Amino acid sequence: QRYVSYLKTSNVGKGEILTEGDNDRHILEAEKSINVIESKIQHCEDARYGYLHSSKMVKVINIGAPINTQFQEYNVSLFPQQSQLCYNCVRPTEDKHINELDYPEVTYFSHQVDTTWTAPMKFKSLEKAIKADGISSISHDGKTMILYMTASNAKGRLTGDLYTSHLNSTGWSKPIRMKAPINSKSSETAGCISSDEKTFFFSSDRPGGFGGKDIYMVRKLPNNKWSQPVNLGDKVNTSLDDDFPFISDEGSTLYFSSKGHTSFGGYDIFKSIYSANAKAWCRAENMGAPINDTYDDIQYVMASDGKTGYFCSDRKGGMGGKDIYKVIQATPSQMPMDKPEFSIVKGKVLDEWLKAPLHAEISVTDILTNQLVGIYKTSSSTLNFVLALPFNKKYKVSVLSTKHIYKTQVLYIEGHVTHAELTMDIHVKPIAIGESEVLSHVNFKPSRAELQKKSQQE
Repeated sequence: QRYVSYLKTSNVGKGEILTEGDNDRHILEAEKSINVIESKIQHCEDARYGYLHSSKMVKVINIGAPINTQFQEYNVSLFPQQSQLCYNCVRPTEDKHINELDYPEVTYFSHQVDTTWTAPMKFKSLEKAIKADGISSISHDGKTMILYMTASNAKGRLTGDLYTSHLNSTGWSKPIRMKAPINSKSSETAGCISSDEKTFFFSSDRPGGFGGKDIYMVRKLPNNKWSQPVNLGDKVNTSLDDDFPFISDEGSTLYFSSKGHTSFGGYDIFKSIYSANAKAWCRAENMGAPINDTYDDIQYVMASDGKTGYFCSDRKGGMGGKDIYKVIQATPSQMPMDKPEFSIVKGKVLDEWLKAPLHAEISVTDILTNQLVGIYKTSSSTLNFVLALPFNKKYKVSVLSTKHIYKTQVLYIEGHVTHAELTMDIHVKPIAIGESEVLSHVNFKPSRAELQKKSQQE
């Protein structure tokens, strides 16, 4: 039914007479579009939850001029102790005849003097060595660069490979293409190496992954060659793009960007902790607001102090296009915690017989004003619901679930609750012979078919 409804209100099949055996093409197109819409709705739910739980202990600032401009700045990487920052930018040249879409991509670097970044300069030694698209990462000792360069395979498909360049007495060596099993016929877009140089992480869209780009890991063997790549699994990778890995100095935290998991929309920055006991990477955790936004937030790198990070974003409020941002872990004295204005109510809608979670729609109404506060849906993946409700109010919570009896109940959130997050599961009865739902305090006005105000909550 939902496919037919979708087809009637969309451009799919418009102007055509659809028959039951119409090759299933329209059904597949409708299903794909519905999946996209449901994914967008999930992004909104994740973003709402993320913003309500935004960290007061993290400060994100645009690093500003002279690095950021009205044009594009991205591909940020750091040398040890934040002594030097490298990045790519796309800016106009002296040639006025070049179209904006054809502005050259150039790698720049800037030194940090005290807390100020110097005027950026072109990375000329890199330009002389090879026309690389940019620096993917810099080793923790500052002596090895991982570079990325686009290429075309035998079928003409645009791909990319990873290269290495090493610092020697005369400068940076000519980049060398990394051999298999790291580079392949597919596209390898980003990579980083651990501080002991025994583990290498990279992203690739090679066959056999979960979909899109996945993050892989190789280890250095006793013969000094790299092992076969290991996909980091479904706790890190998703059916969408997972890219731009960066391993922390101690080697236990992997930062990366993903369009999947609990993204607020587009790419978000996630981290995964390595469990020595389980010998596996833990489920990826969204780094939350204010680091992540509903725009693309990518290429997170952590400084050697373990407290300062940098990333790129095209979020609103920047200087133009993509900008580079700095993340500062604040102390409690620097950023005092405000008293919460909302309570977060989390829970599930459960079948009273089976005790199993259900898909449901939840509407919340302010009983005093009889105004609708919001309509919520349980998550398509976890079946949880999340409500954000102001304190000191009484609410009517109504639950509608297919094949279950309509349920309402009253929720009062006091202003002196000690926790801003509450848990509430709602049990609904299946529609079946003998089952009923009791409505209490249903009183009508005298001689009129109109409910008294005190009965509105039912």
